[in-house]
Order: sequence, then structure tokens, then C-alpha cells
Amino acid sequence: LQVAVRGSGATRKQNTCMACTWKPCHCLMHVLGAEMSVDTLLLSKPYKDIQTSLEGTIQECLSRDEVPTSDVYTVLMLTYIAAEQLELAKFLWKGSPQPIRHAEELQISWAVGKALWKRDFGTAFEVLKNADWPIGVRDFVERVLDTLRQRVLILLSKAYTSISVNDTAQFCGLSPEDVVETTVSGFGWTLSEDGMLEPKPLSEEWPQSRDRLEKYARQAVLFEV
Repeated sequence: LQVAVRGSGATRKQNTCMACTWKPCHCLMHVLGAEMSVDTLLLSKPYKDIQTSLEGTIQECLSRDEVPTSDVYTVLMLTYIAAEQLELAKFLWKGSPQPIRHAEELQISWAVGKALWKRDFGTAFEVLKNADWPIGVRDFVERVLDTLRQRVLILLSKAYTSISVNDTAQFCGLSPEDVVETTVSGFGWTLSEDGMLEPKPLSEEWPQSRDRLEKYARQAVLFEV
């Protein structure tokens, strides 16, 4: 919210947030800037740029014994998840102040991270889709969903020459109908006469997919999620 402040014969604009009780406030809107809406900023900025802004804010606040609002932690957690930086997501969760860890949206975000550690892609997608996200980050969650779904499909295309529609749907958190539409129309896969999907490998250079999928299981044990 922007309000006009009178001073020295001129009118100047000052950012203020009704959700914040301190000045300067450290909510998501003010961390990212208020020139456009939060959801627009979250959709237009690269994940790395969002991470840099939020990480810097958290470090600065904690150095002054201040605490950013929970939405700052939530969005940072989601960027780590989207960028496949699950170690950082876990460290963020472990290092967040206790009151922040009680925030429902941060708990939901970490539930997604834990599911990904365990290779439980279906649960991760279901949590992301069904949670009651704050209005300002709902479109960003859709962006994260699309990023994760594309990553899973790339991994499947590297690992399999043929996979059932139902298995693919479970991996991607889609209905069988939607997964056929997504893979055939969007990724150039083929649906065979016996109802099996035949992936078309994409051009991105990825590590061996089976090894990458197995890495999640090893990490889940090492980090005891």
C-alpha cells in the first residue's frame, strides 16, 4: 500500500504495510519492491534474483535481532525447491526462528521439500496444488509447479523408453487425461497403440536420470527428514 506523506511543501510516497508492525517493515512486498504487485514480481524475476533479495533481507534482519515476516521464508523455501536446492531448503527450515516455523504456509512448503527428498513426487504435487496459499503467492506456486513438473518429465524421458500413462500421471500430479495432453502436445511424446507413453528425450544436458532419482533416496537417509 502506498500513502502520501506531506513534507516541505511537497508530497512524497512512502511504502507501508498494514501487516507489519515495525518500521522499516520486512514483509515480502517491501523486500521485493512495490513498483508492481508481489505476484507480478514473483512471476517476472528469475528464481536466483528472488533468492538473492530474500537471503540478503533475512541476514540483515537477523543481524539486527529483527525477523522478516513468514512469507519471506515461504517464498525463499519455494525458490530453493524449484531450483532443486533441497539442502538449502532444509537449512532454511532448521534455521528459521521458532515463531516463523509455526506459519502454516512455511510448514506446507517444507512438507513439499520433504516429499521431494523421498522421491514422493505425487505427494509433493498434491500438497502444492491443494494447499490454501496466500493470494500474493498463488501464481508463484503455479510457476513452481510447472518448473517441477517439467523437471520430472525430463528425468522420465531420460530414464524410460516406455512408461504407462498412469505411472506418468502419478509422477507428475496430473490426471491421466492431462498427462497425455501435456506430454504428447507439449513435449512431443508418442502414445502407442497399447496405451503406453514413449518419451522423446529433450536436448537439455542432465545427469543420468536413474542416478538422479536414486540420489533423492540417499539424501533422505543422510538428512533424516
